[in-house]
Amino acid sequence: MFDGDITLSVYNRYELVDSGHADAQPLVGSIVLGVEEAADKVVILLDNGCHVEIDLTDDAYSGPEAMQLRVPGEPIVIWT
Repeated sequence: MFDGDITLSVYNRYELVDSGHADAQPLVGSIVLGVEEAADKVVILLDNGCHVEIDLTDDAYSGPEAMQLRVPGEPIVIWT
């Protein structure tokens, strides 16, 4: 989903919502158009009509954090 050495690690339960995308791998080559964040979820909107919903509720946690974003040269961003 990201260029270069940018990584997003998702440890919580998530769902890929596919809006009729014919490709078997709708994330490959997709561009992130935006991110919507609420108390209970984060939604990553993609240019192909798909989106990824990451569950931030208490029962969705499977590790010490929900997500981790690493951008070279920037502070690490953690969702808990």
